[in-house]
Amino acid sequence: MATTKKREMVFFDVEAAQSPSPPGECRLLEFAAILVCPRRLVEVSSYSTLIRPDDVANDGSVHLPSSAPSFEDVFPDIFELLDGRAVFMVILNSGLV
Repeated sequence: MATTKKREMVFFDVEAAQSPSPPGECRLLEFAAILVCPRRLVEVSSYSTLIRPDDVANDGSVHLPSSAPSFEDVFPDIFELLDGRAVFMVILNSGLV
């Protein structure tokens, strides 16, 4: 599959929680991104979604709507958003350190 370079820059952030099993692993709970025009430095579009972990039924600490999609459901959208663009991860205090 050929990757075509796209003009917009992507800034994204994720929310994660530590998994009860196996210990030390994290589960992705939310993904959000904005596309920015590199010439004008303005937001072109945005995307955000909650993500339902596979093992959420076994853990009472994660409270997500039952309608939240799985990672497998949103992966194609996230891949299309990031593929071929300059990507920057926004790192805020995650509390996972």
